Amino acid sequence: MRLKIFSLAASVSTFLGLLAVSEGFARSPAPVSPEIVQRLRETRDCNGCNLRSANLQNLYLQGANLKGANLTNASLKGANLSGADLRGATLRGANLTTAILNGADLTGADLQGANLKNTKINAETILEARWRSVWATLNPSENPLSDQQPELKNADLRGANLSNSNLDKRNLEGANLEGADLTKTSLQEAILSRINLRNAVLFIADLRKADLQNADLQNANLRQADLGGADLSNAKLQNANLTSALLNKTDLTNTQLENANFSNTKLIGATLQGAAFGNTNLRGANLSNADLSGVNLRGAKLRSTTLQGAILHDADLSGMNLSQLDLRGAQFNDAKLSGVNLSKADLRDANLSGANLSGANLREADLTDADLRNANLRNANLRDAKLDRAKLEEAILK
Repeated sequence: MRLKIFSLAASVSTFLGLLAVSEGFARSPAPVSPEIVQRLRETRDCNGCNLRSANLQNLYLQGANLKGANLTNASLKGANLSGADLRGATLRGANLTTAILNGADLTGADLQGANLKNTKINAETILEARWRSVWATLNPSENPLSDQQPELKNADLRGANLSNSNLDKRNLEGANLEGADLTKTSLQEAILSRINLRNAVLFIADLRKADLQNADLQNANLRQADLGGADLSNAKLQNANLTSALLNKTDLTNTQLENANFSNTKLIGATLQGAAFGNTNLRGANLSNADLSGVNLRGAKLRSTTLQGAILHDADLSGMNLSQLDLRGAQFNDAKLSGVNLSKADLRDANLSGANLSGANLREADLTDADLRNANLRNANLRDAKLDRAKLEEAILK
């Protein structure tokens, strides 16, 4: 009986596995038929064709009928598409560098993520305003309609591929770049206040001294980006990925940081007063000399975090695990530290005057030269703690 039950379970499991695999295959895009590509070469008529990821580099496609064609991730580098009918075509992620689109009709075409660097267009090219703005931004010297850089304030640049471009000191206030690709883009001292960068990719982007006040960066990828000296006050960074980013001396006053990932990020000298923390990942982050006055850090992940010299006046870290952290010279005066785990923490020269350390675990902590005057140490565990030259005047010890 057990063998039969096992066999039946195994058969069901195998069936479900095969079903999942078959569904996975069903979801995969169908490969491009060589016959379709050949037909395009010979007739230049491929209305609604599936040319996804096709290699169409340098093809002569002047006047081609590609209406409604799927050209997602296709390589059209150097292709001659002069006068082509690309109405309603899908060109997501397509490579159009050095392609010729003079007089082409791209009405309703989807160019999200398409590479338009060095693409040739002219005044007769029919192109939606947002994509023309993207093209003009990437190719300012080739703009046939203007000798000046395009106006980007409040511009609609959703899904634009602006990677590796130079937008230093440009004014993009209020622009919509949701889902845009800004990988390695330079935005030094750019005006980005009120900008929408939700789900945008800013990997290794240079945002030093940029104005990002009230910017929306929710779910943005800012890995290894340099935001040194930038103004991110009142910005939204919920669920953003800032792993290994540089935010030294960055202003994060009143910023929303819930569920953001700051692991191994440098926040040296950053201002975080009024910032909202909730499940924020600060593991391995360097917050030396950062200003965290009055913030509520409960719920943040601080494992291996450096808070040397950080200002935590009146901050709330109740019940948190700060074991073995580098807290030398940190300013915890009047901080809420009840029930906190500070075992083996380095608190040399730290200011803990007036702090509530009731029930705190300070076992083996180094409190050499620490200021504990007026601190509440009731029921605190100070076993094997180093208290050489510590100031304990008027501290509550029982």
